Amino acid sequence: MTKNRLVVYCTPYLATIIVPLICLFIEKEKINCKVVHQYHDPKSDSASELLALRKVDLVFDIDPIYDSSIYSEALFYEQRCLVCRSDHPRIKETANIEALRQESFSIFDSSANSVKRSQSELAKLFEQRKFALRTSSILAMAAVAESTDLVAVVTERFYQQIHSSFNIKKIKTNITFAPNPIYMSYKKVNMQDEISQKIIDHIHKVFPLAAENKR
Repeated sequence: MTKNRLVVYCTPYLATIIVPLICLFIEKEKINCKVVHQYHDPKSDSASELLALRKVDLVFDIDPIYDSSIYSEALFYEQRCLVCRSDHPRIKETANIEALRQESFSIFDSSANSVKRSQSELAKLFEQRKFALRTSSILAMAAVAESTDLVAVVTERFYQQIHSSFNIKKIKTNITFAPNPIYMSYKKVNMQDEISQKIIDHIHKVFPLAAENKR
């Protein structure tokens, strides 16, 4: 961190979870620090490169970073669920795998290894499922789900945040998805900075799983 400026790198969705708790902590502790949230085109510099070049201070992502100079810790796990529009013509409150295999899906577009594993898991469950939308925006998935007959896979947390604003419902099913981990990564040298250490320690308290899962 330089000049009391903390640069946080994560997707807009993860920013809704992480950035508020950092800003609230800084406000309560009266720390002289400005928070800058960034998220670049994934095709540009990778998160590990941004950390190595000291362009960002904290990275929150669905994949860990493997580098001897970087701590990469699992913060929490995201559960996933299936959603569709509230007045979907074929899906009522519940649906089985056979019925869902007849539907078209939207897919989250990402090169992250965790997302690829999730997509492989879904491919095994639904076999030759049809994809009608590919997007890197979870908000776009929700907006399309409420306007069409497409089925989407979103995180449980996201659904709880937005279901009252979108005309969508969670599909009750006996399908169990493997949870996806969310990682926090930062340069080890950051712990030598007093403000950075305070913020990281606070995040550890909010997400105690992190302190137990340093890579």
